[in-house]
Amino acid sequence: GFMGHAYLGSWVNLGAMTTNSDLKNNYKNISVRINGRDIDTGHMKIGSFIGDHSKTGIGTLINTGVSIGFSCNIYGGTLVTSSEVPSFSWGDEKGYDIYRLDKAMEVARASMSRRGQKLTSDMEHLFESIFEHTTAER
Repeated sequence: GFMGHAYLGSWVNLGAMTTNSDLKNNYKNISVRINGRDIDTGHMKIGSFIGDHSKTGIGTLINTGVSIGFSCNIYGGTLVTSSEVPSFSWGDEKGYDIYRLDKAMEVARASMSRRGQKLTSDMEHLFESIFEHTTAER
């Protein structure tokens, strides 16, 4: 895959051949959507923004400037065109379900343990807080 000019959080796992675009065909500046507002980045090359603990399935394609929230699971091998994918989203462009908090933390524990790390109680509180504060976005 190709993740040019992308910003990836901690514990992100990209499925094989995950790719993002980092240049629009019209060569104009890239806008990103933050809290429902489009913001001009002032740059012609920006990939995607992927939050901590998010995962992509094999062959995931991500449009220019897409922002994927915290602890998402994006799959299906389709093009992600939504400007913003809310935190704790599970699915693809056909529809996103809510990634249950207990399941998200279970996966975080498993992925971290593979590297000899633990999901601490402070991290669990962070998961809970982010889940709570982003409920309206889902």
